[in-house]
Amino acid sequence: MAQAARRMSGFSLFESLIALTLFLFIILAGIEIFGSARKILGKLNEAQTAEENIAAALDRIRTDIRTAGRGLAGPAGVGTVMCLEAAGETLVIRSGESATPLTADAAAGQSVLAVADAREFSAGRTVCVMDGSKAEAALIETAGENSLSLASPLTGSYVRAVTEVILVQKISFYMDAGRSVLRRKVDAGTGQPLLEEARSFAFSIGSPSPIVTIAVRSRLGNEEAHATTVHARNAALAGHR
Repeated sequence: MAQAARRMSGFSLFESLIALTLFLFIILAGIEIFGSARKILGKLNEAQTAEENIAAALDRIRTDIRTAGRGLAGPAGVGTVMCLEAAGETLVIRSGESATPLTADAAAGQSVLAVADAREFSAGRTVCVMDGSKAEAALIETAGENSLSLASPLTGSYVRAVTEVILVQKISFYMDAGRSVLRRKVDAGTGQPLLEEARSFAFSIGSPSPIVTIAVRSRLGNEEAHATTVHARNAALAGHR
């Protein structure tokens, strides 16, 4: 009976080894399943983040396209500023940023304008001089508080009571292929990242109707092209060309 009691009191060494082996197998299988689940979850999160980033980038581009030509529409000043432009692989959008009236009449051949407030204007920027019958664009050479010196003389004469000098904003979208980044640049500023891990950026501008089609691909997610079409209504009113 003593021997029978010893046999019933616990597991043998062989049984313990089998139990330990099975336990280790279950633990290792659990770790493997957990690791695979983490990888799958990581890819799903990466794809979702990529989708959200692309959607945000396209929304920013759509918003800027809709501003193209804003503030630049005039009765006979149609097409004075190129509101939408394909400069190589760069999409360029132009709109009116701010305006100031003349404080003195300006004659043809004159290159210095007296204006009410030029504090937001700076050298190298483009202005559109517009009255009720005509308009022209010029580059700012120097800007004072109440004066603007143009790089080229005016071709027409302008009466202060009906003339505005409009500061033109230029927004550019382009691919930084070396860093896989889609960038947005405002005027002469630094191109800011709009979409990281971008694979490609393509666009087309319709004519005569300014309908812009945008297509973006990301290196993340499923790498499918995400496209959108925008009607640049303000550019149409300003005489897109």
